[in-house]
Amino acid sequence: MSSTLEFASTKKIHVEDGCGVIDMPSIEKILADNQLNKCLIVSAYTDVDWIENLLNILGKKTSKKTLVQLYLDRGASKYRLVKEDLDDLAHRIEKSFSKNSGIYLVSCDGLFHSKMIYSESLTNIRVVVGSINFTKRAFDDNEEIALVENYYKPKIERPRHRRKRKKTREYRPAIIAPMLQYIQNLERVSIRIPHKFDSKYRTLRNRLLDGYLFKRVNEVDPFVFQLNFPKDFLKRLSKKNDNNDENADLLNIYLKDLKENSISIKKILGENEELEQRLTKQERSKIKSYSLESSYGFWVPREYYETIMKSCEQSKKSKEAKLDNSINSLNKTIQIEKGFEAFKNAIIEKVKPVDKKFLNPSDKKIIDRLQTSWQKWFKKLRKKFCIPYDNATYSELEKEACKKLKSKLSSNLYGYPMPNLWDDVDAAEEFESSILNSIEYLLHRVGKKTTLIKDLIGKNICVTEEDIKEILVKHEFKLPAANNTKK
Repeated sequence: MSSTLEFASTKKIHVEDGCGVIDMPSIEKILADNQLNKCLIVSAYTDVDWIENLLNILGKKTSKKTLVQLYLDRGASKYRLVKEDLDDLAHRIEKSFSKNSGIYLVSCDGLFHSKMIYSESLTNIRVVVGSINFTKRAFDDNEEIALVENYYKPKIERPRHRRKRKKTREYRPAIIAPMLQYIQNLERVSIRIPHKFDSKYRTLRNRLLDGYLFKRVNEVDPFVFQLNFPKDFLKRLSKKNDNNDENADLLNIYLKDLKENSISIKKILGENEELEQRLTKQERSKIKSYSLESSYGFWVPREYYETIMKSCEQSKKSKEAKLDNSINSLNKTIQIEKGFEAFKNAIIEKVKPVDKKFLNPSDKKIIDRLQTSWQKWFKKLRKKFCIPYDNATYSELEKEACKKLKSKLSSNLYGYPMPNLWDDVDAAEEFESSILNSIEYLLHRVGKKTTLIKDLIGKNICVTEEDIKEILVKHEFKLPAANNTKK
């Protein structure tokens, strides 16, 4: 949006509060005028309760002729999580205000980096532009930047006699035009809710745009500690352990980790519950049944998004329990000094069968350096998971970050709305080619999965096996015309 709206204007416009970054006014102040003609809001996401608040504030300030529109990012709006409530609010807005009023989900677009609230009455135009989302928290905490401008609309003298009355143009500053044009452009690429799934697609590209991409989670294990041993120190360790005891294989794993200069605290302290980021049988089954594999991950049609998410939720509960056990074990070694001694002694015990002199008192410098690294790492770790230590307290932002990290570590898959790759020629061609390869692979598998293919890419696009083959042979990559492109 920032690239669309140019606020650097050479014309001087009367501004009530001045132009610049100021404290965020209340929503009541922004919508203070009576007889509002328009209330337009662009935001990545919102709260259901906050929309209720908006409608209550509008109250008697509006009429059936007032245009009220909310534009939300399709991916960030979490429409499916609050679908019923949001649909009810959309119905209320449609019934209470003018034609085209409602809630719109912007389709196939990135997140809005800039947001906007536009309010227009008979006497004023009030505009808020910035990074602030239309949520209660954003307005209450005033943490995000906003540019607030108020424009006066001069009174227009009208002839007293009806016969002599002429059409008069409504006054608007030049800076307002690109804002209203931006809203019109959004409306063209938006879905007005409530929205029902429509299985009719003209082209394969249209079908692909109305879907989600799922990728495997590859979150770095926060329990891995960088040892930072010198190379000459590691040469002491034997390349191979020849002992034939039960711990031989496990010991070799520890030795390998030590040579790579990093090791998991869970492993060295004897915890066997590793957070493996591998798909479960159910997840693999669902993702294979409802997706086409592409160069950007698993492409899933929009109507099967919830099916995949439900399969992920079941495995997530199991991983969350393992993660909680690991975090609880850190509480047992909550004192950093004692925690380091336990960690160091555990390493020595594991390496004893191979090197009895490992980390002996003569290695004081190495031990001191290891302890310093441990203290820094452990402090960061307890902050990540908000572990209490020395009566430490954590802010709401830190707790929220902890919650997000735990969610990532507990997930095997994550999904997001299909981006508009067709803005990038190379990316789009690579994606389309990988989808066609996936279709061809399914077609030539034992049993010929034609039913699956037709279900995924749309039965009206391909009715028979011959239709599928025709897509594979005749499909040509080309960028859509500019006036037909969804951005």
